[in-house]
Amino acid sequence: MKVNTYFMIAASFTNGQLIPEKADNFKFACYKYDGPKKSLKSKHLLVCENDQMQYVGHNVNVAGNSSNCRYMVAAYNKRLGKVHLYDSEVFQLHPKFEDNEEDDKDEVDMTYREKLDELTSAFGGVRGQRAMESRLKNKIQDESLDAAMTNVVADVLSRPDADSIIAKPKTEQNHDSIIPPYNPDAETPSDTYSLEASILYIVSSADVVSCGERTNSALVTFQYPSYILNHLAVLPLESNSRSHKTACLMYLCYMMQLFKMNVASLRKPRVFSEDTPKSIEKSLLDTFTIEAITSNKRTKSRCMPSRLKDKLLAYICVLCLILDEFSFDYRQIMVDLKISQKRLVQMLRNLGCTTKEQKVSSATGSDVIIGSAVLKVPLTFPTISLKKRKERR
Repeated sequence: MKVNTYFMIAASFTNGQLIPEKADNFKFACYKYDGPKKSLKSKHLLVCENDQMQYVGHNVNVAGNSSNCRYMVAAYNKRLGKVHLYDSEVFQLHPKFEDNEEDDKDEVDMTYREKLDELTSAFGGVRGQRAMESRLKNKIQDESLDAAMTNVVADVLSRPDADSIIAKPKTEQNHDSIIPPYNPDAETPSDTYSLEASILYIVSSADVVSCGERTNSALVTFQYPSYILNHLAVLPLESNSRSHKTACLMYLCYMMQLFKMNVASLRKPRVFSEDTPKSIEKSLLDTFTIEAITSNKRTKSRCMPSRLKDKLLAYICVLCLILDEFSFDYRQIMVDLKISQKRLVQMLRNLGCTTKEQKVSSATGSDVIIGSAVLKVPLTFPTISLKKRKERR
């Protein structure tokens, strides 16, 4: 509120003194506080301005806020020789600068990272400034690369033969690096996994004869897994079918032997026994193991990473499904391979099988638990979330 009462004003400028000859160029206005606080009732605001600058100041006695302190101005009357005292207020005037709205607008539009970069460039150390410059340079290069790629893609799409240039995306199989090739559009389980894809090497007739001889001798010494022995007892009577199934069982036996081998066995010059066909041995080792040169670069060492061991387990399960017409008791190979039930069931589900356990009465009257794995069409595969995938790693 503008002051209507009159009192003497004593003002001083913080940035200099007022030249008396230019005093008429300044305009003064005094304002009084009109708020609810009683402690600020005596607060006054003095505004002084000219064509170039504006000054603002508050009365000094508000700082002390003491009723015992008064400022007076003495006026000496030369004619009468007397001095008259008048109440006054003392002000200190400070120059007031107008805010730059454009700078404020730019500062508001800046992000936190941009403000931090300005502080780093002004007050940061050498290492901080170098890191900032490197990051900004990489950002510019990425933007240039994105712009160049956008131009290239736009140029390719504008061509008349764009449809032939752009390759159609291939339908990727789930876990295609581990699971054998399969037909996702199969109408029957027999069309899902092919025997040729599951057996990496087609066993010759000579290998079949040798397999049959070794099988007969193994029945006495019990060197073969229980799954193989159970199927040897129910071989077909027809000679061609009998020979073919015997060869598949022998190939399955080789894969089971490779799955149970330890690191020391894989480092031997001959991994399998001497009577194993070298062609089958080479095919299995090239597919499911890795050969690496040691640090001295003189000897070679063979190993089986977990990914290739899972791949071998998948091929074993698929061959068991084919031999048992896509429904078999997985607990037999679980004992033969000496693996956990959780791992085997998860692999069977990754192959598209449904698993369940049930109790059946045996010939002796005791209950036996059978774990059945059945392959049904259409194939359904479990979805693995990213969190579970990280936990497995």
